[in-house]
Amino acid sequence: MSGTLLIDAAPRPAVSPAFVERAALAAFVAYLGSVFISFLIEGDVAIGDRGVLGGDFLAFYAASLGARSGEAAAMYDVTVFEAVLRGVVELPEYGLWWQYPPPVFALVAPLSFLPYPAAYAVWIGGTFALFAGALRLAGLKRRLLIVSAASPLALITITQGQIALLTGALLVLAAGCVRTRPVLAGVCAGLLIIKPQLAVLLPVAYAAAGCWRAFAAAAATVAVALAASTLAYGVDIWPPFFEAVARLNADISGPRSVAPLDNMATPMATLMSWGVPAGLARLAHGSAAIAIAAFVGWVWRRRGADDLAAATLCAGAVLVTPYAYAYELVLLGFPCAVIAARAAASGWLRGEREALALGWIAAMAYGLWAHAEGWPVAFGIALACFTLVVRRAVGRRRPSRRRPAAPQDEPSFRLKHAPNSS
Repeated sequence: MSGTLLIDAAPRPAVSPAFVERAALAAFVAYLGSVFISFLIEGDVAIGDRGVLGGDFLAFYAASLGARSGEAAAMYDVTVFEAVLRGVVELPEYGLWWQYPPPVFALVAPLSFLPYPAAYAVWIGGTFALFAGALRLAGLKRRLLIVSAASPLALITITQGQIALLTGALLVLAAGCVRTRPVLAGVCAGLLIIKPQLAVLLPVAYAAAGCWRAFAAAAATVAVALAASTLAYGVDIWPPFFEAVARLNADISGPRSVAPLDNMATPMATLMSWGVPAGLARLAHGSAAIAIAAFVGWVWRRRGADDLAAATLCAGAVLVTPYAYAYELVLLGFPCAVIAARAAASGWLRGEREALALGWIAAMAYGLWAHAEGWPVAFGIALACFTLVVRRAVGRRRPSRRRPAAPQDEPSFRLKHAPNSS
Protein backbone atom coordinates (compact mmCIF):
# COMPACT_ATOMS: atom_id res chain seq x y z
CA MET A 1 0.00 0.00 0.00
CA SER A 2 1.43 3.36 -0.93
CA GLY A 3 2.10 6.16 1.50
CA THR A 4 -0.66 8.22 -0.18
CA LEU A 5 -3.28 5.56 0.42
CA LEU A 6 -2.18 5.18 4.01
CA ILE A 7 -2.54 8.90 4.59
CA ASP A 8 -5.95 8.97 2.92
CA ALA A 9 -7.15 6.01 4.95
CA ALA A 10 -5.89 7.35 8.27
CA PRO A 11 -8.38 9.25 10.46
CA ARG A 12 -7.93 13.00 10.45
CA PRO A 13 -6.22 14.20 13.64
CA ALA A 14 -8.31 16.04 16.20
CA VAL A 15 -5.63 18.72 16.39
CA SER A 16 -4.28 19.98 13.09
CA PRO A 17 -0.53 20.41 12.45
CA ALA A 18 -1.15 24.09 11.75
CA PHE A 19 -2.66 24.50 15.22
CA VAL A 20 0.37 22.81 16.80
CA GLU A 21 2.66 25.15 14.88
CA ARG A 22 0.75 28.25 16.00
CA ALA A 23 0.56 27.01 19.61
CA ALA A 24 4.31 26.37 19.71
CA LEU A 25 5.08 29.82 18.36
CA ALA A 26 2.62 31.51 20.72
CA ALA A 27 4.08 29.81 23.79
CA PHE A 28 7.61 30.57 22.67
CA VAL A 29 6.93 34.25 21.99
CA ALA A 30 4.95 34.62 25.22
CA TYR A 31 7.84 33.25 27.25
CA LEU A 32 10.45 35.45 25.60
CA GLY A 33 8.17 38.44 26.11
CA SER A 34 7.80 37.66 29.81
CA VAL A 35 11.59 37.44 30.21
CA PHE A 36 12.01 40.82 28.50
CA ILE A 37 9.30 42.45 30.63
CA SER A 38 10.81 41.00 33.82
CA PHE A 39 14.17 42.44 32.90
CA LEU A 40 12.67 45.88 32.25
CA ILE A 41 10.90 45.82 35.61
CA GLU A 42 13.96 44.68 37.55
CA GLY A 43 16.40 46.87 35.65
CA ASP A 44 19.30 44.63 36.65
CA VAL A 45 20.67 41.16 35.96
CA ALA A 46 19.08 39.81 39.13
CA ILE A 47 15.52 38.49 39.07
CA GLY A 48 14.31 37.57 42.54
CA ASP A 49 16.37 37.03 45.68
CA ARG A 50 18.16 33.89 44.47
CA GLY A 51 17.72 34.01 40.73
CA VAL A 52 19.49 35.70 37.86
CA LEU A 53 18.58 36.29 34.25
CA GLY A 54 19.56 33.17 32.33
CA GLY A 55 20.30 31.05 35.42
CA ASP A 56 23.26 28.85 34.51
CA PHE A 57 24.50 31.37 31.96
CA LEU A 58 26.04 33.16 34.90
CA ALA A 59 28.70 30.42 34.95
CA PHE A 60 29.55 30.89 31.26
CA TYR A 61 29.78 34.64 31.70
CA ALA A 62 32.02 34.31 34.74
CA ALA A 63 34.27 31.91 32.82
CA SER A 64 34.48 34.43 29.99
CA LEU A 65 35.72 37.07 32.44
CA GLY A 66 38.32 34.66 33.78
CA ALA A 67 39.53 33.77 30.27
CA ARG A 68 39.79 37.43 29.30
CA SER A 69 41.83 38.27 32.40
CA GLY A 70 44.27 35.42 31.73
CA GLU A 71 43.05 33.36 34.70
CA ALA A 72 41.36 30.54 32.80
CA ALA A 73 42.96 27.75 34.86
CA ALA A 74 41.88 29.44 38.09
CA MET A 75 38.21 29.09 37.09
CA TYR A 76 38.38 25.43 38.06
CA ASP A 77 39.06 26.52 41.64
CA VAL A 78 35.72 26.70 43.46
CA THR A 79 36.70 29.64 45.68
CA VAL A 80 38.12 31.72 42.84
CA PHE A 81 35.15 30.98 40.59
CA GLU A 82 32.65 32.05 43.25
CA ALA A 83 34.55 35.30 43.70
CA VAL A 84 34.18 36.00 39.97
CA LEU A 85 30.47 35.15 40.19
CA ARG A 86 30.03 37.66 43.00
CA GLY A 87 31.72 40.25 40.84
CA VAL A 88 28.83 39.92 38.39
CA VAL A 89 25.91 39.86 40.82
CA GLU A 90 25.56 39.31 44.57
CA LEU A 91 23.36 36.34 45.44
CA PRO A 92 23.00 34.40 48.71
CA GLU A 93 23.70 31.14 46.92
CA TYR A 94 25.17 30.17 43.54
CA GLY A 95 25.56 26.41 43.35
CA LEU A 96 27.79 26.74 40.29
CA TRP A 97 31.15 25.17 39.53
CA TRP A 98 33.17 25.27 36.33
CA GLN A 99 34.12 21.90 34.87
CA TYR A 100 33.90 22.41 31.10
CA PRO A 101 36.92 21.40 28.99
CA PRO A 102 39.49 24.12 28.16
CA PRO A 103 38.28 24.52 24.51
CA VAL A 104 35.09 26.10 25.89
CA PHE A 105 37.05 29.16 27.01
CA ALA A 106 37.60 30.17 23.39
CA LEU A 107 33.84 29.93 22.84
CA VAL A 108 32.79 32.06 25.81
CA ALA A 109 35.68 34.57 25.95
CA PRO A 110 34.05 37.11 23.54
CA LEU A 111 31.04 37.36 25.88
CA SER A 112 33.18 39.25 28.40
CA PHE A 113 33.17 42.34 26.15
CA LEU A 114 29.40 42.74 26.65
CA PRO A 115 27.28 43.62 29.69
CA TYR A 116 25.65 40.57 31.23
CA PRO A 117 22.12 41.06 29.78
CA ALA A 118 23.47 41.70 26.27
CA ALA A 119 25.79 38.71 26.55
CA TYR A 120 22.84 36.52 27.56
CA ALA A 121 20.81 37.75 24.58
CA VAL A 122 23.70 37.07 22.18
CA TRP A 123 24.30 33.64 23.73
CA ILE A 124 20.69 32.50 23.49
CA GLY A 125 19.96 34.20 20.17
CA GLY A 126 23.09 32.84 18.52
CA THR A 127 22.78 29.28 19.78
CA PHE A 128 19.06 29.19 18.98
CA ALA A 129 19.78 30.30 15.41
CA LEU A 130 22.44 27.58 15.11
CA PHE A 131 20.00 24.97 16.41
CA ALA A 132 17.29 26.01 13.96
CA GLY A 133 19.82 26.04 11.14
CA ALA A 134 20.99 22.55 12.09
CA LEU A 135 17.44 21.24 11.97
CA ARG A 136 17.05 22.81 8.54
CA LEU A 137 20.26 21.28 7.21
CA ALA A 138 19.17 17.92 8.59
CA GLY A 139 16.11 18.07 6.35
CA LEU A 140 13.20 19.42 8.41
CA LYS A 141 10.44 21.30 6.63
CA ARG A 142 9.30 24.65 7.99
CA ARG A 143 6.46 23.33 10.15
CA LEU A 144 8.49 20.53 11.75
CA LEU A 145 11.40 22.92 12.18
CA ILE A 146 9.27 25.51 13.99
CA VAL A 147 7.58 22.99 16.27
CA SER A 148 10.93 21.37 17.13
CA ALA A 149 12.92 24.57 17.65
CA ALA A 150 10.15 26.37 19.54
CA SER A 151 9.31 23.39 21.75
CA PRO A 152 8.90 23.52 25.54
CA LEU A 153 12.23 21.71 25.70
CA ALA A 154 13.87 24.71 24.03
CA LEU A 155 12.21 27.00 26.55
CA ILE A 156 13.78 25.01 29.40
CA THR A 157 17.21 25.58 27.84
CA ILE A 158 16.56 29.29 27.31
CA THR A 159 15.28 29.69 30.87
CA GLN A 160 18.49 28.26 32.27
CA GLY A 161 20.80 29.96 29.76
CA GLN A 162 22.52 26.68 29.07
CA ILE A 163 24.74 25.50 26.21
CA ALA A 164 22.35 22.75 25.08
CA LEU A 165 21.09 24.60 21.98
CA LEU A 166 24.65 24.65 20.66
CA THR A 167 25.51 21.07 21.59
CA GLY A 168 22.15 19.97 20.22
CA ALA A 169 22.90 21.69 16.92
CA LEU A 170 26.31 20.00 16.72
CA LEU A 171 24.88 16.55 17.43
CA VAL A 172 22.00 16.94 14.96
CA LEU A 173 24.48 17.92 12.23
CA ALA A 174 26.94 15.19 13.21
CA ALA A 175 24.22 12.53 13.01
CA GLY A 176 21.84 13.93 10.41
CA CYS A 177 24.22 15.23 7.75
CA VAL A 178 26.83 12.50 7.62
CA ARG A 179 25.60 11.15 4.26
CA THR A 180 25.17 14.50 2.54
CA ARG A 181 27.97 16.52 4.17
CA PRO A 182 30.39 14.05 5.78
CA VAL A 183 33.15 16.56 6.47
CA LEU A 184 30.75 19.05 8.08
CA ALA A 185 29.25 16.23 10.13
CA GLY A 186 32.68 15.14 11.27
CA VAL A 187 33.75 18.65 12.20
CA CYS A 188 30.57 19.08 14.27
CA ALA A 189 31.22 15.72 15.93
CA GLY A 190 34.73 16.89 16.81
CA LEU A 191 33.48 20.21 18.15
CA LEU A 192 31.45 18.28 20.70
CA ILE A 193 34.71 18.15 22.63
CA ILE A 194 33.07 21.09 24.44
CA LYS A 195 30.73 18.49 25.98
CA PRO A 196 32.23 15.12 25.10
CA GLN A 197 29.78 12.99 27.08
CA LEU A 198 27.15 13.74 24.42
CA ALA A 199 29.37 12.39 21.62
CA VAL A 200 29.93 8.90 23.03
CA LEU A 201 27.72 7.21 20.43
CA LEU A 202 29.18 8.96 17.38
CA PRO A 203 32.33 6.83 16.97
CA VAL A 204 30.21 3.69 17.34
CA ALA A 205 27.75 4.86 14.70
CA TYR A 206 30.37 6.12 12.24
CA ALA A 207 32.35 2.89 12.46
CA ALA A 208 29.26 0.72 12.12
CA ALA A 209 28.07 2.56 8.98
CA GLY A 210 31.53 2.99 7.49
CA CYS A 211 31.41 6.79 7.64
CA TRP A 212 35.20 7.09 7.57
CA ARG A 213 35.43 10.61 6.09
CA ALA A 214 33.31 11.92 8.94
CA PHE A 215 35.32 9.86 11.41
CA ALA A 216 38.59 11.33 10.16
CA ALA A 217 37.21 14.88 10.17
CA ALA A 218 36.03 14.42 13.76
CA ALA A 219 39.40 13.11 14.91
CA ALA A 220 41.24 15.97 13.21
CA THR A 221 38.89 18.55 14.75
CA VAL A 222 39.40 17.15 18.25
CA ALA A 223 43.18 17.19 17.78
CA VAL A 224 43.16 20.81 16.60
CA ALA A 225 40.86 21.93 19.43
CA LEU A 226 42.99 20.28 22.10
CA ALA A 227 46.24 21.60 20.63
CA ALA A 228 44.87 25.13 20.29
CA SER A 229 43.60 25.13 23.89
CA THR A 230 46.95 23.93 25.17
CA LEU A 231 48.80 26.60 23.20
CA ALA A 232 46.41 29.33 24.33
CA TYR A 233 46.20 28.48 28.04
CA GLY A 234 49.24 26.31 28.66
CA VAL A 235 49.58 22.66 29.54
CA ASP A 236 49.01 23.54 33.20
CA ILE A 237 45.32 24.06 32.53
CA TRP A 238 44.64 20.33 32.19
CA PRO A 239 45.30 19.09 35.77
CA PRO A 240 42.79 21.58 37.27
CA PHE A 241 40.24 20.51 34.66
CA PHE A 242 40.55 16.83 35.54
CA GLU A 243 40.40 17.69 39.24
CA ALA A 244 37.17 19.61 38.61
CA VAL A 245 35.65 16.63 36.80
CA ALA A 246 36.61 14.31 39.66
CA ARG A 247 35.14 16.77 42.17
CA LEU A 248 31.86 16.87 40.24
CA ASN A 249 31.66 13.06 40.11
CA ALA A 250 32.25 12.92 43.86
CA ASP A 251 29.51 15.49 44.41
CA ILE A 252 27.02 13.48 42.35
CA SER A 253 27.73 10.36 44.41
CA GLY A 254 27.83 12.21 47.72
CA PRO A 255 26.56 15.60 48.94
CA ARG A 256 25.08 16.78 45.61
CA SER A 257 25.64 20.41 46.51
CA VAL A 258 25.86 21.47 42.85
CA ALA A 259 24.52 18.36 41.11
CA PRO A 260 21.01 17.63 42.39
CA LEU A 261 19.37 14.54 40.93
CA ASP A 262 15.79 15.76 40.77
CA ASN A 263 15.88 17.15 37.22
CA MET A 264 18.50 14.91 35.65
CA ALA A 265 17.51 12.81 32.65
CA THR A 266 19.75 9.77 33.13
CA PRO A 267 19.13 6.22 34.40
CA MET A 268 21.85 6.59 37.04
CA ALA A 269 20.34 9.74 38.52
CA THR A 270 16.85 8.24 38.50
CA LEU A 271 17.97 5.13 40.35
CA MET A 272 19.90 7.18 42.90
CA SER A 273 16.88 9.43 43.46
CA TRP A 274 14.94 6.27 44.32
CA GLY A 275 17.49 5.34 46.97
CA VAL A 276 19.67 2.93 45.00
CA PRO A 277 23.32 3.10 46.20
CA ALA A 278 25.57 5.12 43.92
CA GLY A 279 27.83 2.18 43.02
CA LEU A 280 24.92 -0.03 42.02
CA ALA A 281 23.26 2.81 40.11
CA ARG A 282 26.48 3.43 38.16
CA LEU A 283 26.73 -0.28 37.33
CA ALA A 284 23.14 -0.39 36.10
CA HIS A 285 23.68 2.79 34.08
CA GLY A 286 26.85 1.42 32.52
CA SER A 287 25.05 -1.77 31.50
CA ALA A 288 22.21 0.23 29.95
CA ALA A 289 24.68 2.49 28.15
CA ILE A 290 26.48 -0.49 26.64
CA ALA A 291 23.18 -1.94 25.46
CA ILE A 292 22.12 1.39 23.90
CA ALA A 293 25.50 1.79 22.18
CA ALA A 294 25.27 -1.74 20.77
CA PHE A 295 21.76 -1.06 19.51
CA VAL A 296 22.76 2.24 17.90
CA GLY A 297 25.66 0.48 16.19
CA TRP A 298 23.31 -2.22 14.93
CA VAL A 299 20.84 0.35 13.59
CA TRP A 300 23.58 2.29 11.76
CA ARG A 301 25.02 -0.93 10.37
CA ARG A 302 21.59 -2.06 9.18
CA ARG A 303 20.13 1.21 7.91
CA GLY A 304 23.18 3.30 7.13
CA ALA A 305 23.06 6.97 8.11
CA ASP A 306 19.40 7.50 7.31
CA ASP A 307 16.93 9.64 9.24
CA LEU A 308 15.91 6.95 11.72
CA ALA A 309 19.53 6.03 12.40
CA ALA A 310 20.28 9.70 13.14
CA ALA A 311 17.18 9.98 15.33
CA THR A 312 18.13 6.84 17.26
CA LEU A 313 21.59 8.22 17.98
CA CYS A 314 20.28 11.61 19.13
CA ALA A 315 17.66 10.03 21.39
CA GLY A 316 20.19 7.61 22.86
CA ALA A 317 22.83 10.27 23.46
CA VAL A 318 20.89 11.73 26.39
CA LEU A 319 20.59 8.32 28.06
CA VAL A 320 24.13 6.97 27.76
CA THR A 321 25.79 9.86 29.58
CA PRO A 322 25.50 9.72 33.39
CA TYR A 323 25.40 13.53 33.60
CA ALA A 324 22.59 15.22 31.68
CA TYR A 325 19.94 17.61 32.91
CA ALA A 326 16.55 18.45 31.49
CA TYR A 327 17.95 21.23 29.31
CA GLU A 328 19.74 18.57 27.21
CA LEU A 329 16.32 17.31 26.12
CA VAL A 330 16.07 20.11 23.54
CA LEU A 331 17.97 17.67 21.35
CA LEU A 332 14.91 15.39 21.28
CA GLY A 333 13.06 17.79 19.01
CA PHE A 334 14.91 16.20 16.09
CA PRO A 335 13.96 12.53 16.69
CA CYS A 336 10.38 13.58 17.43
CA ALA A 337 10.29 15.40 14.08
CA VAL A 338 11.60 12.28 12.33
CA ILE A 339 8.79 10.25 13.89
CA ALA A 340 6.21 12.81 12.78
CA ALA A 341 7.59 12.86 9.23
CA ARG A 342 7.53 9.08 9.02
CA ALA A 343 3.98 9.04 10.35
CA ALA A 344 2.90 11.57 7.72
CA ALA A 345 4.25 9.25 5.03
CA SER A 346 3.12 5.86 6.31
CA GLY A 347 0.64 6.41 9.14
CA TRP A 348 0.96 6.56 12.90
CA LEU A 349 1.91 3.53 14.95
CA ARG A 350 -0.34 2.66 17.86
CA GLY A 351 0.09 5.09 20.76
CA GLU A 352 2.70 7.14 18.93
CA ARG A 353 0.72 10.34 18.54
CA GLU A 354 -0.54 10.17 22.11
CA ALA A 355 2.98 9.66 23.48
CA LEU A 356 4.31 12.69 21.61
CA ALA A 357 1.42 14.83 22.87
CA LEU A 358 1.93 13.63 26.45
CA GLY A 359 5.64 14.39 26.24
CA TRP A 360 4.86 17.89 24.98
CA ILE A 361 2.48 18.49 27.88
CA ALA A 362 4.96 17.08 30.40
CA ALA A 363 7.67 19.41 29.07
CA MET A 364 5.29 22.40 29.21
CA ALA A 365 4.47 21.65 32.86
CA TYR A 366 8.01 20.69 33.74
CA GLY A 367 8.55 23.61 36.09
CA LEU A 368 5.65 22.43 38.28
CA TRP A 369 7.43 19.23 39.27
CA ALA A 370 11.05 19.77 38.25
CA HIS A 371 12.16 19.52 41.87
CA ALA A 372 9.61 16.94 43.04
CA GLU A 373 11.62 14.18 44.65
CA GLY A 374 11.08 10.75 43.13
CA TRP A 375 9.38 12.04 39.97
CA PRO A 376 11.90 11.51 37.15
CA VAL A 377 10.02 13.55 34.56
CA ALA A 378 13.10 14.38 32.47
CA PHE A 379 14.19 10.73 32.39
CA GLY A 380 10.65 9.67 31.48
CA ILE A 381 10.60 12.05 28.50
CA ALA A 382 14.03 10.86 27.32
CA LEU A 383 13.15 7.18 27.69
CA ALA A 384 9.79 7.59 25.94
CA CYS A 385 11.42 9.35 22.98
CA PHE A 386 14.07 6.65 22.64
CA THR A 387 11.40 3.94 22.82
CA LEU A 388 9.35 5.59 20.06
CA VAL A 389 12.39 5.84 17.78
CA VAL A 390 13.35 2.22 18.49
CA ARG A 391 9.89 1.07 17.40
CA ARG A 392 10.37 2.81 14.08
CA ALA A 393 13.99 1.76 13.62
CA VAL A 394 13.43 -1.96 14.14
CA GLY A 395 10.43 -2.11 11.82
CA ARG A 396 10.72 -3.69 8.40
CA ARG A 397 11.66 -1.20 5.73
CA ARG A 398 9.28 -1.03 2.81
CA PRO A 399 10.40 0.70 -0.41
CA SER A 400 8.31 3.61 -1.53
CA ARG A 401 6.28 3.12 -4.73
CA ARG A 402 6.15 6.82 -5.42
CA ARG A 403 9.74 7.09 -6.59
CA PRO A 404 12.83 4.90 -6.95
CA ALA A 405 15.26 4.55 -4.09
CA ALA A 406 17.99 7.19 -3.99
CA PRO A 407 21.45 6.11 -5.06
CA GLN A 408 24.06 5.62 -2.36
CA ASP A 409 25.70 8.97 -3.07
CA GLU A 410 22.41 10.84 -2.74
CA PRO A 411 20.93 12.09 0.53
CA SER A 412 19.35 9.15 2.33
CA PHE A 413 16.37 11.19 3.47
CA ARG A 414 14.61 14.47 3.40
CA LEU A 415 11.97 15.04 6.03
CA LYS A 416 10.08 17.14 3.55
CA HIS A 417 9.56 13.88 1.61
CA ALA A 418 9.76 11.23 4.29
CA PRO A 419 10.21 7.65 3.02
CA ASN A 420 7.33 5.25 3.27
CA SER A 421 8.53 2.90 5.98
CA SER A 422 7.74 2.18 9.55
